[in-house]
Amino acid sequence: MKREKLVFGRRLHGEEVEYYNPYQIKKVGFLEGDNQKANRYKDGYFSDGAYLMKLNEKPKVKHGFSESPPNIERLLLSTAKGTRKPAEIVAELYNGKENDIVLAHVRSKDKKTEAFFNIKYIDSILTRYPMAKIYIKDNESPLVFKINKEAVACVMPIRDPKFSEYVMERMKKNG
Repeated sequence: MKREKLVFGRRLHGEEVEYYNPYQIKKVGFLEGDNQKANRYKDGYFSDGAYLMKLNEKPKVKHGFSESPPNIERLLLSTAKGTRKPAEIVAELYNGKENDIVLAHVRSKDKKTEAFFNIKYIDSILTRYPMAKIYIKDNESPLVFKINKEAVACVMPIRDPKFSEYVMERMKKNG
């Protein structure tokens, strides 16, 4: 058996590790992309391509910024438009198979919509905005975080249908 190791946010992972547990926020800071093209900053908004977040200051990054970033504020506001339902983070999960990504299982409060997101982005957003309310549209749209009625962040979902079967089985086991 391979030795278990810790991954992002002090969460276990490894070939023999599987879990579906209640979500616990892990305090983390700002997350930058792996290269200059991924990092975009404009007028108080940052994106690495997987998430968007309103920041009060331009962050310091190792890899620099894209030279021609899009209007990130407009992207966030257009993402936040439309009918969205209040949501909650149901669990954090890892199935030992998916590139060492720990996922967040998010479900609308009416229990009609479910989706999965990379937990590191949710941790980063909730570290900066701990009072943010979460809103979901469907399982293919970004998860939106709002303070009062202002959208302050969003994160793209993991679009992998094979997780659904795994998660439903784990939910049955955990009640």
